Amino acid sequence: MKKSKIGNIIGMIAGGLLMALPFGLMAEEKKIGLVTIGASFWSAGGTGCKILKAMLESRGYKADTDTSRGNPMAFQRLQMFKEGRQGELMKAHQTEKARQQAEKDVNSCLADVSSKPWNFVCFQAHSSEPFEDPEGLRLPPYIEGIKAKMAPGAKLVACMTWVKDPGKQNYEAIRKYYHATAEKYGLLLAPSGDAFEIVERDRKDIPIFRSDTEEYKTKNTGKIDRHPSIYGQYLNCCVVFAVITGESPVGLPAELPGIIDDFEDKEGAGLKAPMKLSPEVAKYLQETALKVVEAVKEKNAGK
Repeated sequence: MKKSKIGNIIGMIAGGLLMALPFGLMAEEKKIGLVTIGASFWSAGGTGCKILKAMLESRGYKADTDTSRGNPMAFQRLQMFKEGRQGELMKAHQTEKARQQAEKDVNSCLADVSSKPWNFVCFQAHSSEPFEDPEGLRLPPYIEGIKAKMAPGAKLVACMTWVKDPGKQNYEAIRKYYHATAEKYGLLLAPSGDAFEIVERDRKDIPIFRSDTEEYKTKNTGKIDRHPSIYGQYLNCCVVFAVITGESPVGLPAELPGIIDDFEDKEGAGLKAPMKLSPEVAKYLQETALKVVEAVKEKNAGK
């Protein structure tokens, strides 16, 4: 038998064996598991975990995402009860009922963190934290508690919030709080607040806050709600996407079918707005997200 025929037969056999192998053995499957922790900023605008899952899947990732609630105040409060220091708390927070609520909140959050071997745990502190606790004194039991329950090799991401009350808050204080937190505890930083500041300043035609949308104005006349709209949550998730994947969010789909703003809160009814942005607006938000993430990288590289 000629060598060329033998070579062809060997090639056919090898090809058949490769076809029979599971795809995961031929090419490494891209997987990301992520849980978001925070207050209502993560819940509004279609919920961040659903949007991140859809964005990741659009790039070929096998994504597993979930959301949890937990804030530094509850962790600090429980820690002070354990140390017998509850007398230092506000009077309303010194009761047994308050201790039980703090314990419930903390245990629920930590159970979610340890429920799966998440690759990333992404938290947003309450929007008031940078102003009520600018030095981050509430953070040690919060961050240490979460880290202790994370899977080996998992990364903790601090997701910067945005100004909720323009009359009392400012972006500079928020920026200082999150940059200091990320540096002190060795965390990844998702500078979402920087992106919100840019859009709020430069593109007032994009309603990144819920009360800027026509749907909100129709249902909640006269009310102000700075929770993210579908536009704001899309922007927030573009920032987080860039941080956790290292990839540019530019080119992500402008429409994410099945995701709507179903957020119900005392500040306004669910808007039912679908996650469907114009290509131009989506591209601008993607580019803004990439810009602020790259700025943080450059700043860190210069240290």
